[in-house]
Amino acid sequence: MKKAFIILMAAAVFAACNKELTVTPAISFFPNSPEVAADSAIFRVASAFLPEGTEVNVPVRFGGDAVKGVDYRVSAENFVLGGETPSDVIIVWHLQKETGKELNLSLVLPEGFEFGKYSTASYTLP
Repeated sequence: MKKAFIILMAAAVFAACNKELTVTPAISFFPNSPEVAADSAIFRVASAFLPEGTEVNVPVRFGGDAVKGVDYRVSAENFVLGGETPSDVIIVWHLQKETGKELNLSLVLPEGFEFGKYSTASYTLP
C-alpha cells in the first residue's frame, strides 16, 4: 500500500512538472496619480510579462471635465511599450491656471493583455 502511494505521488509530481505555465502580460499606470511639476503632470505606465521583442501601442482615453486643447495639451495619446522606441510617459501641460478641473486617463488594452493594478489615473488641474 505504501509503495502504491509513493508511485501515485511521484506520478502526480511528474504530471505537474510537465504542465506549461502561461502568464498573460499586464499593463498598469504606475502609480495611479501623476508626478506633478510647475506647469505639467507626468503619467507613467509599467508592464509585466511583456514578451521579448514585442512592441505594444496602448491608447489612452482622456475624460473628466477638463477640455483637451483648452485646459490642457498632451505629449501623446498612447504609450508604446517594447520595440525600438518605447515611450512609457505621457506629459500633460496646463494651458489655463486655477481651473480645478478633473482629468481622467484610462488605458485601452490590446487583445491578449490584462490590466495591472491601476487601469485609470486621475489628476486635478491646478
